[in-house]
Amino acid sequence: MTDPATTTDLIRAAAHALIRRDTLEIEGLARISDGWLQSDEEADAQRLLLQAILEAACLLEGEPSEFETALEDV
Repeated sequence: MTDPATTTDLIRAAAHALIRRDTLEIEGLARISDGWLQSDEEADAQRLLLQAILEAACLLEGEPSEFETALEDV
């Protein structure tokens, strides 16, 4: 997967990483978005969103996802 270049790409990549419970990918997305030129307010919102997604991925680790098979079809 290529690095996200837009907020839309970031949200989609974060959702896919959450579905796969891929905490390393979520942490990587946070590092990428921290490097973007954007307002402090937007950066804070993205940071909070990715921290919440990371926490959810950790809590759901080992649990199956109903969406995982849908990702395989994409």
